[in-house]
Amino acid sequence: MTRFNINHSSDRTKKVNCQKSKKPDLSTEQKFILTQATKLRTYKW
Repeated sequence: MTRFNINHSSDRTKKVNCQKSKKPDLSTEQKFILTQATKLRTYKW
């Protein structure tokens, strides 16, 4: 969760990270968020 917040703190660093890692950062983050949301939902209900 900390890493996620750091990534979202500034767009410049995010762009640099995207360029550094060849696989798209956004898609992996979205997948992570989706899995976390699903987990939360299942635990809530």
